[in-house]
Amino acid sequence: MEQNNEIQVEFSRDLYFRRSISPHPVNSEFMLHNHRDMIEILIFIRGDAEFRVEGSTYKLKPFDTVIASNFEMHKIVHLSDTEYERIVITIPADFFEKNNCVEYADLIYSRPLGVNNLIPYDITKNTYFLSTVNRLELYISDEGCNSIIAVSAMIELLYILNKCSKKTILNENNNKFIKNIILYINDNLTSNLSLEKIADQFYINKSYLCRMFKKNTGYTINKYITHKRLMLVRELCSTDMSLTEACIEAGFGNYSNFYKMYVKETGTSPRKELKKSTDDCKPFL
Repeated sequence: MEQNNEIQVEFSRDLYFRRSISPHPVNSEFMLHNHRDMIEILIFIRGDAEFRVEGSTYKLKPFDTVIASNFEMHKIVHLSDTEYERIVITIPADFFEKNNCVEYADLIYSRPLGVNNLIPYDITKNTYFLSTVNRLELYISDEGCNSIIAVSAMIELLYILNKCSKKTILNENNNKFIKNIILYINDNLTSNLSLEKIADQFYINKSYLCRMFKKNTGYTINKYITHKRLMLVRELCSTDMSLTEACIEAGFGNYSNFYKMYVKETGTSPRKELKKSTDDCKPFL
């Protein structure tokens, strides 16, 4: 069992809080992922780990906070089997608008992918950050607590993190070469993104491209492109575009190619997720 001593509570999709301990973490149990329409705030308590996101790597220290938007692919990598404890808070992407705190979304979206994801404890320790986290956990653990109280504490936490993020120095360890490739892929996601074209763009051979990308990100370049296109299809569908049109717009070429990639990545049919015709626009990732 990967986790124990765990609390997890959800208030009407507005807030999800979990404290977990992994006595002997194994990297195969911590997969590369993103959170659909959810934003993740991870507070590292103890362990020997680093956070990898969109080509950047952050070595974690006790009580550091890392943030990943719904568009950022990320994972924890354990450097040893030292006991790993963390708090994970997730909120829906529409939390800011629903709760009249849009100004605090800067922390999530006013930065490039994989940049300034870490807010060190050296900065938050001089604030009410940990006491706010503790109050949030207390409210969520109280069955009699009104969800509005917990949401209010979450807004206070976002306020503190936004103030602290403005003091954060760019501190990720990243390979500029890989970062430029990731930016190029995201800027050209809907066009032809063959290995040959990307290699030509950066004047390197395909083997070196694939080897360096996998080494620095933990996943293959084709898997990265496919995952980002699946995310884009979902986003396009939310704008009332039909699924068939979204598949073409996102770079899959046609529904058949999208279907094969979707089944390969998820192990299930998009029809089962949509529960309607292939032109339905409900979210499916």
